[in-house]
Amino acid sequence: MMRVLHIGMVVFALAVVGCGDSTGGTGGTGGTGGTGGTGGTGGADVDASVPDVDGAVDEVDAAPTCGPGIYPCGPYGTAQGDVIEDHVYKGFADEGWVCKKPMDMVRDTSVVRDLSFGDLYRGGGEGCEKKVLAWVMVSAGWCGPCHEEVASTQAQYEKGAIPPGVVIIDILAETDTPGDPVTEEFAKVWADNNKFKLTFPIFMDPEFTMGKYFDDAWPFNMLIDLETMQIVFRQTGTNLPAVGQAMNSFLQSKGL
Repeated sequence: MMRVLHIGMVVFALAVVGCGDSTGGTGGTGGTGGTGGTGGTGGADVDASVPDVDGAVDEVDAAPTCGPGIYPCGPYGTAQGDVIEDHVYKGFADEGWVCKKPMDMVRDTSVVRDLSFGDLYRGGGEGCEKKVLAWVMVSAGWCGPCHEEVASTQAQYEKGAIPPGVVIIDILAETDTPGDPVTEEFAKVWADNNKFKLTFPIFMDPEFTMGKYFDDAWPFNMLIDLETMQIVFRQTGTNLPAVGQAMNSFLQSKGL
């Protein structure tokens, strides 16, 4: 069954399909994922006790990991409506990627960068091309529909068809072999693939931290409100019409 997705002034056409998980599960039909559980509480600053040379203990405040202007504090979760925790990865991205328009992005696999959801909080800060929504795709090299999804999305990305307030991230978890964790070498091949030539950021997730957000079919897609870091949409399998509808509904709710 073919469906059509309107994003901006262009059309996506892609079958609603999904890959089974790397443990041998069956592929999904593009429906929504499970409800998910709650994550850690996040939140409070951490106090560290540091002994002096004479044995006395001084209290030292560690830098806060959340709070105003840093990142929303917990509780964090995995369900729609939950605040997502600040996942941190290594990966490839154009320098200044948070602030750039999609058509201005270039592929850069020469430098491994520290990348995180915290980079996106509140759209990248002052002086940026304001971003309000993150579209996160989770992919595996062995997953055929994942190939189709990133290739189709890249084609529209290059044309400027993705709304300027949306930032796209592909989180790559496995290689061409199911269950084989992604490597830097494989991520470069994935980004530079003649079929893809990806210019949006590639995050590497060899520990598969994204696994707690879905458990049946690949790819996984979710949309994150960058003002609150809440998950506003989530689904397993490739269903670009559903992603586009959710994206447009969110942007309209913001008057964009």
